[in-house]
Amino acid sequence: MTWRSFILISLLGSMACVDPIDLDLPEGQEQLVVFSNLIPDSLVSLKLIRTRSILSTASNNFVNNATVGIFQDDLLRAKLSYVSPSESGDPDPQYLNDSFRPAQGIEYELRVDVLGEEPLTSISTIPFPTPMGEIEVDSVKLSESVVDRNLKLVTIVGSVKITDPGESRNYYHLATADISFDWFEIVGGDTTFTYNAEKTSAIPVRNTEVGNAAYTSLFQGPGFLVDDRFLADGENKVPFRLSFLHNPSFQEFNHMTLFLRHCDKAYFEFHRSLSRQIQTGENPFAEPVVLATNVENGLGYFSGYSLSLGDYFFPPN
Repeated sequence: MTWRSFILISLLGSMACVDPIDLDLPEGQEQLVVFSNLIPDSLVSLKLIRTRSILSTASNNFVNNATVGIFQDDLLRAKLSYVSPSESGDPDPQYLNDSFRPAQGIEYELRVDVLGEEPLTSISTIPFPTPMGEIEVDSVKLSESVVDRNLKLVTIVGSVKITDPGESRNYYHLATADISFDWFEIVGGDTTFTYNAEKTSAIPVRNTEVGNAAYTSLFQGPGFLVDDRFLADGENKVPFRLSFLHNPSFQEFNHMTLFLRHCDKAYFEFHRSLSRQIQTGENPFAEPVVLATNVENGLGYFSGYSLSLGDYFFPPN
């Protein structure tokens, strides 16, 4: 069993990266792995683990004795401190700060020092967001749910307009969607809306009926990636489909919000390589896929993204 397989499992549920690395490491050789995303106006968090054998039954080997700093122009902007799950409420230990919030368009450097290890470094710049344009819904289909016969499975096929800047290469992640419901009741033959707004999350997926090399399905997380190398400069329609459960007896869905991440190259290349590796699996005849990383002397990612929101209001049923 190769270390490449272990790294794949360790990185599931996390995000981003850049230069390919050789993950077929000799048995017993450990490396440090970084997981961190920069998000505008949000506090920075980082998880740090050591690699372990795929045959090991131990839980992830989190590192708790690192010195972690975020620098700008060689000046320390934030020192991240180790916080246990009982202190943070997160299921995993992590490094946190309580004041620094990164901004778009600024280059930040991550420095991680662990006694007896080569220092880890990485560079990331949060891109400016690309506003979402009009959301179009081509069809809304209701079908029987296999979960509960009182529920309907709602499938929406549509597209969202993205105006690509065109001056440089850009990367996107159509990540999640929120569906809002109004509750209603029928009293004396009249429908009365309670407006007890409720939300459910849905995951946009690539519309496979529209073939385009610009779109990469994600097999380990929500949504899909969009590479503008295959899009035209200016306005483009990005097709998607999503599904959610709905009870027509007392719910009416009225509003959808899509979340678009404008991500950096590190984020895009990590997720694309991870999805391709999951897709090929352990097929001995598949072309090997090496996970990307932008962490010097280690593995993982230090990346960033900005968020744009788009709204669509369904016509009354």
